[in-house]
Amino acid sequence: MDRVAIVGASAAGLAVAETLRDEGFTGAIALVGEEPRHGYDRPPLSKKLHRTESDLTLLADPARLDRLGIDFRLGIRAIGADATEGILTLATGDRIAWDALVVATGVKPSALPGGGLTLRTFDDAVRLGAGLDTAASVLIVGAGILGCELAALVADSGRRAIMIDPQPAPMVDRFGPAVARRLFLLHAARGVEMHFGVSVERVRPGEGIDLVDGRRFDADLVLVAVGSRPETGWLDGSGIPLGNGVVCDEYCRALPNVYAAGDVANWFNPRFGRRMRIEHRMNATEQGMAVAANILGRGQVFDPIPYFWTDQYDQKLQVHGLIGGTRQVTALIGTPDDDGFVLAYSTDGIVEGVLGWNMAGGVRKARALVGKLVP
Repeated sequence: MDRVAIVGASAAGLAVAETLRDEGFTGAIALVGEEPRHGYDRPPLSKKLHRTESDLTLLADPARLDRLGIDFRLGIRAIGADATEGILTLATGDRIAWDALVVATGVKPSALPGGGLTLRTFDDAVRLGAGLDTAASVLIVGAGILGCELAALVADSGRRAIMIDPQPAPMVDRFGPAVARRLFLLHAARGVEMHFGVSVERVRPGEGIDLVDGRRFDADLVLVAVGSRPETGWLDGSGIPLGNGVVCDEYCRALPNVYAAGDVANWFNPRFGRRMRIEHRMNATEQGMAVAANILGRGQVFDPIPYFWTDQYDQKLQVHGLIGGTRQVTALIGTPDDDGFVLAYSTDGIVEGVLGWNMAGGVRKARALVGKLVP
């Protein structure tokens, strides 16, 4: 195993490269990234305005990366891979031979007819900031985590914020009705106008949106946060198994010499006995580290308890494990009407996940309950 090629230079891909070097790998590492800059932290993009490169939080010190002897190919797209021959093809026409390939290309935002501004990259964030400079009213289509964070960002900037979603309440399918109600009240108190149970037919850029029921909402800027899709189109015909991402086993391995990490990886988590594809920041780094260990022959099963958080205004919501759906909800500390609370989500009496609202210490302790009987 002398040559490793990594496609995707953000959190997951960078974690693979850094861990390989930290663990003593001396072979060639090629790291290909579509963006023309070193990896940076993406969660802050929806939490504060970004206007210049100095606003970015880099994932690693560039001087340290220089010392690692990595062949960075930034600002270049990978357009194909041959799993049989071990060849990666770039949009420049260059071909990179590999003994192990890591796919860490993440996801692309889903779009709506007519367009609208999506947020995934630093360049998207700069466009958002420029749009807010001249917008008095902003429509946010989608009330998931990203949509709610964008609504908070817009409301805090003093603009009129309007949020629209086909669900009956923000993230009710993910958090359940009690937390969804709390989120609704949080945004309503900050002046966000919300319309639920409605679907968008098309975006009118610079004007607003049309709903499927014939109604029309006007706004100066339309932000679209309606989900995402794994970035795997470039792997068609590669021989790598695909299906809602790159299909992997518990070692994040798709083929004997192909691995995936981060948002694009659809892997089997034996802790929960199911496949997962997780679009969370911490998972990307942890999975990248596990992939590096397995390239080095460590045989490390990747079975984490998923973790994510969202900051909206001055409120912090943290989740460990699996929540939502038809799971039973039990209050462990306080209730959803309190300033801070912790909830457990269970199936057949077994805790599968815990949620904390402004309770960092409490939810961290409650994490130990995952996999155990509801107390």
